[in-house]
Amino acid sequence: PPSAPLAIGEDEEPGEQAVVEAEPRREPSPKLPIPVSPFSPQEMECRQELVDSFQGTCPGTSYALYFIDSTASLTAAARILLELRQKDSCATDDAQIDGRHIVALDAEGVPEELLLLQLCTSEGCFVFDCVSLTAELVCIKLRELFAPEASICWLVHDLHQDARCLYRYGLHFHCCIDTQLLAERI
Repeated sequence: PPSAPLAIGEDEEPGEQAVVEAEPRREPSPKLPIPVSPFSPQEMECRQELVDSFQGTCPGTSYALYFIDSTASLTAAARILLELRQKDSCATDDAQIDGRHIVALDAEGVPEELLLLQLCTSEGCFVFDCVSLTAELVCIKLRELFAPEASICWLVHDLHQDARCLYRYGLHFHCCIDTQLLAERI
């Protein structure tokens, strides 16, 4: 575009116009697409609840530790754990035995009552407060993980105490390894 007289400068002589180059008109920059999350809004909310329950890492490791003591964090943790069932066993870095995902389990307060339930996967260690949430509610939310079609192999130490307690809440082991029995065989 041609130069256009726009203003008279203070240092110009009266009657003389200063010529200022007009800047070329800029086209607005194209809008970048907003990144789309692979998770639904409900899943994002669950994942945020899980992040909110994050307590740091297990001492001496970078392994995530989640303390689950609210219904929102329970729902989030259950959803994350149930994703194990949907993972292709051939396309994952999770520890496996015969195509089954390994989940370590420990329960406290057994066999009389279930006070605390700990489940550890490649996603982290989930510690469920069964006193604040009630053992019934925790077990109902996690029941699908214990189904035979869940493709989970449970890693437990001293299984008979934990199994007896969890059986009362409708949770049954279909594939498990008892490290207590393994230790006795060595």
